[in-house]
Amino acid sequence: WTLVNLNGEFPINEELTPWGKVVAIGTVIVAVGVFAIPTGILGSGLKDIYDKKREEAANEEEEDSMEVATTEEICRVCLEKEIEEMPLQERTWAHMEGRTWLGRMIDYFMLVLIILNVVAFSYSTIPGFHHKSLLDAFEAFSVIIFTVEFLFNLWSCVAEPKYSGPYGRLEYVMSFYGMVDLLTVLPWWVDIFYPGDIMPTTFVRSFRLIKLFRSDIETFALFGEVYRMQKDMIMTAGFIGFILWVCFAAVMHFSERHNPDAEVRDEFQSGGGAAWIVLLNLTGEYPIADYTLLGRLLCVVSSICAIGVFAIPTGICADGFGAVMDERDEKAEKRANNPVMCLKCQRNVDEMNGVKLPVGLDKAVEVVLKEAEEDTVELVEPPETLRQWVFQILNSKTELGDLVEKATLAVIVLNIVCFIISTEKSVMKAHPSWVGWFDTIEWITMILFTAEYGLRIWSCVENPKLHEPTCLGDTPHINHATSFYSIVDLLAILPFWIDVALPSINIMPTTIFRIFRLIKLLKGEKYAPAFTLLDDVFVAKRLVLACTGVVAAIMIIFFATLLHYTEMDNHVKVENLTMAQRFQDVPHALFYTMLHLTGDYPLYQYTVAGRVVNFFMIIAAAGLIGIPTGIIADGFQKLIEELKKREAELKGEQDDDEIEIRTGVMDTLCAVCRVEAAESRGMESQVYVFLNGDTQAGAFFIKVIFTTIIVNMCFFFLQTDKPVANQLGHDLFNIVEYFSGFLFTVEYFLRIYAAPGDPDYNSRWEYATSFLAIVDLLAVLPFYISLITGTVSGWSMVLRSFRLIRILKFEHYMEAFTMFDNVLAQSRGVIVTTSLSAAIVWVVCATLFWMFEGDNPLSDGKFASVPSSLFYTMLFLGGEWAVCDFSIWGQLLGVFMCIVGIGIFAVPTGVLYSGFEELIQKREEILERRKTAAKCANCSQAIKHFIHHRTQDEDDD
Repeated sequence: WTLVNLNGEFPINEELTPWGKVVAIGTVIVAVGVFAIPTGILGSGLKDIYDKKREEAANEEEEDSMEVATTEEICRVCLEKEIEEMPLQERTWAHMEGRTWLGRMIDYFMLVLIILNVVAFSYSTIPGFHHKSLLDAFEAFSVIIFTVEFLFNLWSCVAEPKYSGPYGRLEYVMSFYGMVDLLTVLPWWVDIFYPGDIMPTTFVRSFRLIKLFRSDIETFALFGEVYRMQKDMIMTAGFIGFILWVCFAAVMHFSERHNPDAEVRDEFQSGGGAAWIVLLNLTGEYPIADYTLLGRLLCVVSSICAIGVFAIPTGICADGFGAVMDERDEKAEKRANNPVMCLKCQRNVDEMNGVKLPVGLDKAVEVVLKEAEEDTVELVEPPETLRQWVFQILNSKTELGDLVEKATLAVIVLNIVCFIISTEKSVMKAHPSWVGWFDTIEWITMILFTAEYGLRIWSCVENPKLHEPTCLGDTPHINHATSFYSIVDLLAILPFWIDVALPSINIMPTTIFRIFRLIKLLKGEKYAPAFTLLDDVFVAKRLVLACTGVVAAIMIIFFATLLHYTEMDNHVKVENLTMAQRFQDVPHALFYTMLHLTGDYPLYQYTVAGRVVNFFMIIAAAGLIGIPTGIIADGFQKLIEELKKREAELKGEQDDDEIEIRTGVMDTLCAVCRVEAAESRGMESQVYVFLNGDTQAGAFFIKVIFTTIIVNMCFFFLQTDKPVANQLGHDLFNIVEYFSGFLFTVEYFLRIYAAPGDPDYNSRWEYATSFLAIVDLLAVLPFYISLITGTVSGWSMVLRSFRLIRILKFEHYMEAFTMFDNVLAQSRGVIVTTSLSAAIVWVVCATLFWMFEGDNPLSDGKFASVPSSLFYTMLFLGGEWAVCDFSIWGQLLGVFMCIVGIGIFAVPTGVLYSGFEELIQKREEILERRKTAAKCANCSQAIKHFIHHRTQDEDDD
């Protein structure tokens, strides 16, 4: 079950205890980094292989063709003049392709008509729709327009060289966009000549939505370019994924068809049902998980395979999209520096065509550095008046101001905690005295916030920026009062004073506005500018994000329509609603479809046709989620790196990427010579080389330690299963524990004794206070405490749990947590930056869910209080929608969380993966350089067994 949770799935959520929910929240956060790292590394490795192949192919093509391509273009004005002189057929094709002003107007008109058609079609699926005659008339008008468009395209397409052959028009009809145009109008004409409700034509009518693809050719051309660039990688991952899917489906069918659980048994009775559930498992979804022991073992293997196979295409699509956009930005920048002149009028083609250079990360970096420079360069002069003194304090211009700001943030956090606890009725009922304390804290907080707001209004005249003229004038008081943070301050206190002034009136908006108090946490941007940096990334990458947004919207509408038709007669009841009720019309189906396209499947009880539709949705979701995730993470990481580089340049520091290897006396010797040298240096050095495995006895001792740790973990797990523990007997467990305790104690004291001989530590005390020494101590303490207190002690369970720390002893020989800690330390700026934004979104959305869904009978009380809402909201942000039947306001909030969740979790995921990959590459380079260059200073033999350092292999700074 924990493995399923680490995959981001929580099929068991409502049954968890409060402490279990706290652990689950931590699991969601940990899963972001733990599963992002291997996914990214595998994807990066596959990408590197294909990048080398593409570079070799590109070099061969470059050698074959040495001709230099010249750019010859004409501007839009001259092009339209040329088109006007063309024959009618060619001129018509140019208009239909949008190359002229008239053609662009036709495109805009068709786009509006398509959108209106989609909206009308969606609402026509609502039961009891009362405007059928009006809809029929609008549909007839639309189809006639689409038919005319299709006929014009069919007649004039021969003007295009690729359709100029004898079967050119047939080739156009068989092309993708030709088929789109045909399917848009064909069902309507079939119904005209063959009246009646013909189901095939009704279903095919939904393909009119594909017309949206035709409306944005540029976006889909971009996706086509990405596919062509990464098709080898996508095909490889897809083929391997298909093989694994078929194999796991067959094995799971045989292992689970006789499962005692009826729900699982029914799904795996047939190969088709098993294939559907296994497909969800391979994408990280576990809507059912009550498998047999064999089934669970298979799921462990499949979850590992899913990381390498089904997650890689997500990263591939993101990387390809980013590469294409970077290439386009680079070309646009080159054109800006070296303008292309029109062959006809000799004017700048891009200026005449209205092309603008996209804002890149470089400009965002300049803006951030300029703001930082203004904050640092600004000198704080001694205040001459009381107003200046207040202004400096409120804007953290002095040390006292910093303390005031930190105290304000602490008060905000305290207020939030009190508010959250006050919504838990059971807690307040058990502690009625807390009501008075919370009211007192609320009064003190509001008085402080009100005083702060008034003082800011009074002292704002000291801010020279507020004297600049704006659309509201040049009055500093008005400019400050209409600023973002001033409005936040006002909304934070206004609800409280309205309730005080009107105590007998329960005004709902005051409860809604109360959440603006949480937004005051944004003032912590000074310490972690999360939203500022995220905004810069969104601005710099707005084009690619807009492209994916358009595609996502079209996909959601299209698949929602298909699921409406496939599930409209599905009467399987899940929770409180049947599938037919959820997909009774397209508007109702939109929210559930969006959840599926984000990769989550809280519902899986689909018909066969619905499962086929969902199969293609799963494939589409890999790109739709991977692209914005990768783009945001990559943009954020590049922005942080560029900021660090620019700041170092401003400070006059040099960015030295050279990897240094610090070598000591023992590092320059081979294992044999190290043993000989240790004999002359004393017993401490001899014990050190023994623990380092340089001697045969030391190597054997390390193997014994390895085996003991593994056996300890196995016996710990077996001891928690009472029937197995009783069958094996408690004496066996005691023998293993006594042997392990004695062995780990000996190892601990040996390492303490040998610390002076370890080049990484200067004294025994330095080693005793290190991470690894503390791990060794905690590994043996539970053993001795249990000897003193006995196994009947109430602390026995806690002491047994502490034995899990022994697994960290592997850190002596293979780094995992240490490397992870190094990555966290290296990326702490980005992690801290995103933590604030994630915390604010989490608390605000949890509060809104409590307000919108607290009384919703379909939620079964899951949002009855903010603490409970916090748990489910964290699951939602992690991509697990344990609840999906919301009111309209809850659905809108869910849409917002799907979008924001991608950005919030994309940044730390990408940053951790990038840091981990960089650290591994650095260590591999160090090892390779040691193997090729290092020779023993004593015997000149190649050094094969190196000393494993804890600090020198990383950056010395």
